[in-house]
Amino acid sequence: MTQTGSNHYALTPIIVASSLISVIFLAFFIKFLFYGLDFTDEAAYLFYIRYPWSYDATGTQFGLVYHPLYWLVGGNIGWLRLANVLILLAVNGFLGWLLVGHFNPWELFITKVARFSLSLGLATISLAVYIIWLPTPNYNLLNVKALGLTLIGMLLVDRQRGKPAFRADKRVSAGWLVVGLGGFLAFMAKPQTAMGLVLVVLAWAWIGSRKNPKSQITGLVAAAAFSMVLVFCSAMALDGSLSDFAQRYMNAREMDSLAGTHSVYTVINFGVVYFLKTVDLLFVAILMALFVFGGLAGYLFRWKSPLPSICFLLALASTTTLLVLANFHWPGQSVYFGHCLWVPLAGFAVFGIVADRRKGWVDLRTRLGWLFFIGCFSILYGLGSNNVFAITTSVGSFYVFLGFFVFLALGAGCQAWERHVFGLTVMGQVLAVAILVTAWANPYRQIGPLWNFSSEAKVPTDGGTLRFPPPMDTFIENWYAASTQAGFVPQTPVIDMTGRTPGASLIIGGYLPKTPWIFSGYAGSGDMAVKALKKLSCVELAMAWLIVDLQGQGNMSTDKISQAGVDFEGEYVLIGQADYPILDVKGQVVFRPLGLLAPRRNLDERTKACQAKRGSELQES
Repeated sequence: MTQTGSNHYALTPIIVASSLISVIFLAFFIKFLFYGLDFTDEAAYLFYIRYPWSYDATGTQFGLVYHPLYWLVGGNIGWLRLANVLILLAVNGFLGWLLVGHFNPWELFITKVARFSLSLGLATISLAVYIIWLPTPNYNLLNVKALGLTLIGMLLVDRQRGKPAFRADKRVSAGWLVVGLGGFLAFMAKPQTAMGLVLVVLAWAWIGSRKNPKSQITGLVAAAAFSMVLVFCSAMALDGSLSDFAQRYMNAREMDSLAGTHSVYTVINFGVVYFLKTVDLLFVAILMALFVFGGLAGYLFRWKSPLPSICFLLALASTTTLLVLANFHWPGQSVYFGHCLWVPLAGFAVFGIVADRRKGWVDLRTRLGWLFFIGCFSILYGLGSNNVFAITTSVGSFYVFLGFFVFLALGAGCQAWERHVFGLTVMGQVLAVAILVTAWANPYRQIGPLWNFSSEAKVPTDGGTLRFPPPMDTFIENWYAASTQAGFVPQTPVIDMTGRTPGASLIIGGYLPKTPWIFSGYAGSGDMAVKALKKLSCVELAMAWLIVDLQGQGNMSTDKISQAGVDFEGEYVLIGQADYPILDVKGQVVFRPLGLLAPRRNLDERTKACQAKRGSELQES
């Protein structure tokens, strides 16, 4: 059905505005990919990616997925981040392209330029997932790609649902395989997300099975088989057997239980109390008033008046203002305001549909169905995270936005709809820009804002050059110089007992065996540390270098080393120290070689002593 009487030239200004926002925003985004490095989470991510075979007690295998990309860019951190973002943009840009084409029965977009502009706008909105500025590839970013690919597969299949599988159109077979690929990547990122994704895809397939149940069953089997083949290949690549691959997840569960990192509370806590404590209730009241008033105006005037759009633009402006103010009152905590980020956009779409009273129940049911399924992806994104569930889910609210976008696009009943679809996208872009500016102003566990990072420093080995604030570049240079002068050789095992700075090992080219981060701050952190250290062979333990922070708040007790098999006292030689300028580590980060430069005993003797100590402990137990 072709919509007549629509003036497509009237869309030119908003198309140009959306394109300019995308281009300028992406230019700054790419620039800042080469700025800074978090010495906690990001350092651990890089170890996972560099040595995916070495860590056998992890519930995520994203390191294996990203390892080929890491090898392709030669280990350069900035280029690795850039390649990851380009892939993310490609996935979500293609997803936007399919959405516009699939839910466009009225032939609204007569030019590919307009469709491309809208797709690019949706792709840039997806970058709001970087609200916590951790640009190095990680399990959350892999999860975004997995969910995007799954949606792409669902759209490809849905277009051909009435036809027998693998006959009428190659799209349907490709669609099911893409669904399988998305499920595999979700499993490698976070198995909890993959399990939830299976349920959502099954529900979606069951609803569509009325047209052709055989096609749906065949497609589901193909998708599941493709996922399992990929999982099998990954298991062989990592461990050589399915049993050892499964043992990884059992080990991860054991380590989590020891550390106490996951609890039922973190899963069911929706952060309401924290939200009410930090967010001005007056702001919430104003936001909801604009939300309701705009909706009522849309219903009464059927969007013939600009009043509804004005109300939602004011709500958007208020939300953006809150994000800016959050940087002054709660630096680095803007992520907690994700609860209300998308309220104005939701209102814009929902009450727009209410205003279009000419649509029947069948069409409304279709719209509600896609809104439900796409909206579920925001919840799937949050599964398996060790954080307040509502906070993690709000970070993945791009899928909620996509759901409302489709909901709005399916309601095309008047000439104004084309302006509202584009208007919704531009509003989302503005909000995404506001989110990222707050992230750049307060980069995670760094001395921000990013635009003040004025010094360049090389990250060994072959990590490329990144820009850092002056205190950090001095720390990196001093730390690397001290280790080099002491005779440190890259790829040498390092045990980091600071509990907070695995990046200190990264910048000297060290290798953290068995676990990339012995983190502190949890009730069972000490038990987890001993368990991880005992997984090391006595040879590795005897030749490893040691980093401790004798005065730091998060420092692990040095007796953990002794419990693992090598006595701390008298076995280490102090060779250097440097002040770490972040995370309130006020004391000296102490670097000690373990039995290499000036040992009390040689390596063989230390190894035998470790084996004897572990053997006696085993007999006693």
